[in-house]
Amino acid sequence: MRQIEGLCRGAHEYLRAIDVNKWTFSHDGGHRYGVMTTNISEAINGVLKGTRRLPIIAIVSAMFTRSKNVFRERELDARNLQQRNQTWPDDVFNRIADNNALGVRHTVDLYNHARQTASVTVRVQHTTRSRTFRVSLSERSCDCGQWKLSSIPCSHALEVCRQYVIDITGIVPECYSIIEYALTYTSGFFAPLADVED
Repeated sequence: MRQIEGLCRGAHEYLRAIDVNKWTFSHDGGHRYGVMTTNISEAINGVLKGTRRLPIIAIVSAMFTRSKNVFRERELDARNLQQRNQTWPDDVFNRIADNNALGVRHTVDLYNHARQTASVTVRVQHTTRSRTFRVSLSERSCDCGQWKLSSIPCSHALEVCRQYVIDITGIVPECYSIIEYALTYTSGFFAPLADVED
């Protein structure tokens, strides 16, 4: 805030008047992260791509058709993932796999079973230096800050789980599960009107 105040006093005063948990990640209680914070206008812009100079009826029709197709594709994707018994959609699954791969360079020094906390040391490549991070599985946090930012466990937390044989499904939020993904796009949850031509 001091940097903002130094750059523009008016902006600083404007931001001070707004409740910080409405506009900062650090005070939001971990409720906004990743795709959930995508600006709705950006999503609509993606749907409207290529329709800018069309008459309004054509724009509405294009929005309807594209939205219907997205829901249909995602519903089919969710069914396929459920048939493969995949726990999370591909993007979440891949992020967890990437973080797991990073974890092989980490060393879990201490783990407190009662508190579900650990100390994880990471050696910096091509040097003799290392960094230590405190991980709390019960609070779903790590000193690196990545877990709180995205809500997907960081490499340090995943390495603690791997070394102590802890099931990670308990530390990944339910909203990322394949069940929630499927519910979002099933016709029982959101039943769009039939196409006018149908």
